[in-house]
Amino acid sequence: MINKVYSSKFTSIFSLIAIGIIMIIEIIYSVLLINNLINKNDVLFEIIMIIGFLPFIILFGFIANRFGYIVIYDDKNNMLYRRGLICGYKYQVKIDDIQDIVIATFPKETTYYIFIDSYNRKYDGGSKKSFIRIEKNEKNYNFIMQFWDKPLKNN
Repeated sequence: MINKVYSSKFTSIFSLIAIGIIMIIEIIYSVLLINNLINKNDVLFEIIMIIGFLPFIILFGFIANRFGYIVIYDDKNNMLYRRGLICGYKYQVKIDDIQDIVIATFPKETTYYIFIDSYNRKYDGGSKKSFIRIEKNEKNYNFIMQFWDKPLKNN
């Protein structure tokens, strides 16, 4: 029984690796900054590098949360939950409230299973009002078949 899948496993892994690499760079420049402050050397370059890499941590954190989120199926409560990979971005829907599951391809992305409900209204990811969507693959198909007995629709 599969009770947890990622919206986009590639996005999740890529974002976490990018955050890790940038955090290492930030730590290196922070150590250099402290060392140069102690030795009374010029610190402008280190400050620029620390400030320059900070937006990338925020960007990859946002991408991981909004495009690499986790979808959890709770068979006891017959619910589907969405939560961000790092934090937040929470949403829950009863399986009975899912009207359709549509297969759709997005330009410059991949093909997804999209869970259409009556509460949300956006097909593409990233918004709090986006439908839950997971990549189209065998594992995610098996995940869906645990609770969905209706046909999947091609868009």
